[in-house]
Amino acid sequence: MPPVDHPVNEWYDGSMTMNEVQEMIELAYGAKDRELTLAEQMMWLQEEVGELAQAIRKGTDEDVKLEVCDVFARMFAITLELDVDVELLMTNRYLKGCPKCDASVCVCDRSR
Repeated sequence: MPPVDHPVNEWYDGSMTMNEVQEMIELAYGAKDRELTLAEQMMWLQEEVGELAQAIRKGTDEDVKLEVCDVFARMFAITLELDVDVELLMTNRYLKGCPKCDASVCVCDRSR
């Protein structure tokens, strides 16, 4: 849960939509993230993915959870830079199931 005086507490009810996560990332990091180029943000994301891979190989469950959060935070920061509504795009792309085979449960051939 955010600190008691954190602005997110005004609407936080124990779960968040993707749009609310974007708002939270904007509140926490938006000003600093806008000082970075998109290339710098992508490099930061790659570092976080590397840390997640290392946590999966050698870390604890808690390490993995923290690194998953860091990867998502960087992804959401990039979506803010690109003015992407993640919730809308994910809904449009995946609400009906697999966008490649159009099945609600994917039946794509994974060998390709």
